[in-house]
Amino acid sequence: MIKSLTVLDRATGRPAWQRPPLVQLKPEVEAAIVQYHHGRALDEGLTAKLQQRARSSDLQRIEGDQRLRIATRGGRKSLAVQLSKELRTLLNDHRGASGRLLRRCRLNEAIPGTHDLMLELTLFGHVSIPVADGMSHNVRHDIYGSLKDRIRAGWTRTLAKSISEQAHRDRPAVHQDAQAELQGLLIVTPDVAKSTWHLEKLPVADALAALLVGEVYLTLDAEPRLDAYESEARWNVDASVGVRVHLEPVSLMPLVFTDVQEAAASGEVVR
Repeated sequence: MIKSLTVLDRATGRPAWQRPPLVQLKPEVEAAIVQYHHGRALDEGLTAKLQQRARSSDLQRIEGDQRLRIATRGGRKSLAVQLSKELRTLLNDHRGASGRLLRRCRLNEAIPGTHDLMLELTLFGHVSIPVADGMSHNVRHDIYGSLKDRIRAGWTRTLAKSISEQAHRDRPAVHQDAQAELQGLLIVTPDVAKSTWHLEKLPVADALAALLVGEVYLTLDAEPRLDAYESEARWNVDASVGVRVHLEPVSLMPLVFTDVQEAAASGEVVR
């Protein structure tokens, strides 16, 4: 005759099958923990390979090679944090084509009475970088410097286009030829910029031609905002800042260049 055995829990003296279930994590929390450790292991393995390729020094291996940050999730997060802290300084960077307009901007200074034309704008810049293959990144490329320059260029193009549109709202356009001598900053499309090589200009796609003489006063409404996220194997960075633009109406001159043929979009119909 076979007798059934009942296993008792030593702590409670009750049958083991009556033991209360163990505490479990929520499935979404457990999945997040597993995903975190999996991603961290992938980043560590990728970093080790890139350090060998980039010939990182012993100090760079210990403190982290800044050139490799774009290749890993953790590195991209640190890039976004650093960029967020420095966004405000971009409007004080006067290098390159964007600097031609930013040199004329006075940031958060007292507004003269002559600058009674005010625009409220949101300057916006977007950068999208492929990150599907971490080993494909060029470690010699200054990705952080490129990020700042591209966002600054986006902000400047937004500002320049709005100024040129405002110029055409205020008065009729003045007809000019491309060889005219003009004093000031010329805001034009890339096609017109090629023909006005002798003038100071800022090429902006789809912009109305306008001449800016004098200074622009900018007042920041709030701290710049940055949003960094990954989508479809790309790392996307959106940066924006709200500004009030103070202009002197007489400093804006709308233009039309009569002797410049701008390129038009064309397409081929295949039957």
